[in-house]
Amino acid sequence: MGGRAVCSCLPDTLGDPHTGCRPECVLNSDCAPNQACVRQHCVDPCTLGNVCGLGAICSCRDHTASCVCHEGFTGDPFIQCIPIQPVVVVGTNTSLPCQPSPCDPHATCNVYSPTVAMCDPCGGPGAAYSPACYPECLTDSDCPFDRACLGHACRDPCPGSCGVNAQCAVWHHHPICACPHPLVGNPFEHCLPPAPDYHPPPCQLAQCGPNTDCHESHGMVTCVCRPGTFGNPYVGCRPECVLNSDCAAKQACINNRCMDPCVGACGVGSHCQAVNHVPVCYCPQDFTGDPFVSCYPFKPDYPIIGDMGHPGNPCDPSPCGP
Repeated sequence: MGGRAVCSCLPDTLGDPHTGCRPECVLNSDCAPNQACVRQHCVDPCTLGNVCGLGAICSCRDHTASCVCHEGFTGDPFIQCIPIQPVVVVGTNTSLPCQPSPCDPHATCNVYSPTVAMCDPCGGPGAAYSPACYPECLTDSDCPFDRACLGHACRDPCPGSCGVNAQCAVWHHHPICACPHPLVGNPFEHCLPPAPDYHPPPCQLAQCGPNTDCHESHGMVTCVCRPGTFGNPYVGCRPECVLNSDCAAKQACINNRCMDPCVGACGVGSHCQAVNHVPVCYCPQDFTGDPFVSCYPFKPDYPIIGDMGHPGNPCDPSPCGP
């Protein structure tokens, strides 16, 4: 600018460009306690989508998201919370399945019907922060850098991520695929021996990451991601997604694109909501059936007592998940 060199930080980095720039965060400890370091930005993990199950409350403490059911609800807060049904007294029948409690002393007993009690080991105060009451991880930031959060567990993201003959390395929870020398090609599909007349740009081999293009001009080297790929071209570029954890919690990685997993997943008349990349199908209120096949209006063959259904049928309402 004006014949003088002007230094500036690259996009998404902070600091003094004359001494060094860095991302907003690298570790969770770089963020406030109610935030986590996600893709090098401090964010509330509860805002990433449907991190918790249907009807659950999400809160972040010490950089980790936790899920609990609302008061008066029960169930698995990582899948779905359902209302705790009131005790119904029919005539002289005063059955109280939680008195005495059949549950462990540290568990909460919830009455689900006049004859059914549900034991909730994670229903007491502070249960949301008990290691026994939440999975190993909810987001990638809960895992070491060389692991990704897959199915609520910290696992190696490389298996199955790269193409034939490609090599895989993990960088900040993400698999980076590359063709080993001297093979060339798309490492997310397959790597092949180069054609006899193939000559890779020297700067690409020296300074750019996998899946990038390199340009030299006046002794300066510029690396850019190839079309359709994203990332840091000096580390490696990849498609929009390789794993589900690359997408928001309400999306799934389908054909290397972050898409709504509910499309076409559920049956006729059912509802769908994506929870942690997985479609959860359920029948709407006053409907029954298999939500993966078809839901239809509920028409019981016996009289309903209050809101509890028939007291002799422990499956009405169902204590099961969707």
